[in-house]
Amino acid sequence: MKDNIPIQELIDTYLMNKMSDDERTNFELEMLQDSELQKKVEIQRLIMEGFKRQGIINDIKSEIEKEKKNKIYRIIIFAASSAAIFLLVFLTNIYRENNRMDRLFSQNFEMPAEDHFKSPGDNPVQKEFLDAVSLLEKNDPKAAKTALLKLYDYPDNYLYYEEVRWYLALTELKLHNQPEARKYLHELISIESDTFEYGQKAKQVLEKL
Repeated sequence: MKDNIPIQELIDTYLMNKMSDDERTNFELEMLQDSELQKKVEIQRLIMEGFKRQGIINDIKSEIEKEKKNKIYRIIIFAASSAAIFLLVFLTNIYRENNRMDRLFSQNFEMPAEDHFKSPGDNPVQKEFLDAVSLLEKNDPKAAKTALLKLYDYPDNYLYYEEVRWYLALTELKLHNQPEARKYLHELISIESDTFEYGQKAKQVLEKL
């Protein structure tokens, strides 16, 4: 993907068949490797189809008015038009919400710094935790979620208790699961901590979510 071209512009270019053969091939290969990109393309495709259907419906309605068809046909066209508008608004809202979660993930995700670790080298949980976060860095949120959930069930006083919940919240944002993301963020806010580092971060994300 071209780094200097916004993702939305690339998606629109792809759906409007304005890419060269090589660009289309590369873009489709990237979609095969990125489930989030596939979702964005499908949502945009539905939005475009909604616009097309709305145009067709308007044309039909105009013709019916010209030919002075009976009232029942006008009611049908009106109902179909309203449904198309509702679908378009619904899909647009989903698209905006997903974009907001993607943005919050990008703004808050970073690999833990080496000096952050409380017991480097001798903590058996540390490797599991790092491996899980690495999966998220490699754009595999489903696998990261599975790994983090194993750590989530550990006792309340174990190291990385807060970190696991923070990265689970980020993982759910990446997966566009807003209710689950909120759950982990609220858990972080409720934790009594000396630094309250993740609680503060959780508050900031919730305010924008």
